[in-house]
Amino acid sequence: MASYNAGWRFTTQVLTGAIRIQGWNASGNDFSARGGLVADGEWHHVAATWDGTTVHVFADGELVDSGSGAGYAPTTNDFLVGAGDVAGFGMHGRISRERVYKKALSAEEITQLYTSERNQYL
Repeated sequence: MASYNAGWRFTTQVLTGAIRIQGWNASGNDFSARGGLVADGEWHHVAATWDGTTVHVFADGELVDSGSGAGYAPTTNDFLVGAGDVAGFGMHGRISRERVYKKALSAEEITQLYTSERNQYL
């Protein structure tokens, strides 16, 4: 039987430029939510939230995908941001700010972050 390290990965899909957040548990079961094309050479704000049940993915302040994240408890294992351990996943570009919160931000809070940061970078 294969051995898996439960954890989370927040990357982009190299060929498509789509944002992807993936979680997997110790049994190797996984889920992912993806969307929002960001591989165009421009600045983008990307975010993902997990409220213990649902994962939401945002690009430039807009919800682009959601999926069930039930059964994926917080872990002390790796939380990869921009790094991929599978061919075709990683981050091509720069990460200017990285934040991890103790709660799932609301869609309104994500939009506020996007708006305030957009004004700094554009």
